[in-house]
Amino acid sequence: TNVTVRHTGAVFRFDFRTVYWNSKLQHEHERVVTRVIPPGAVVADMFCGVGPFAIPAAMPPRSCRVHANDLNPASHAALVANVA
Repeated sequence: TNVTVRHTGAVFRFDFRTVYWNSKLQHEHERVVTRVIPPGAVVADMFCGVGPFAIPAAMPPRSCRVHANDLNPASHAALVANVA
């Protein structure tokens, strides 16, 4: 159940048994990151999961300052690993 997913220009690694992931949301994640969030914005993602909004928003050319967290310890651990 450990997977690697390429999504919105980023690579995500996580365990399906412990976190939530829905690949059907890829277009919505991409739309929000590229059309809703302006480049250089400060973003708070309070329920970020493994980071499908937070990580692409922080990557160039968007280069947003992102504050992200999740209550699920497994999701937070995956987020931290995916940021690295």
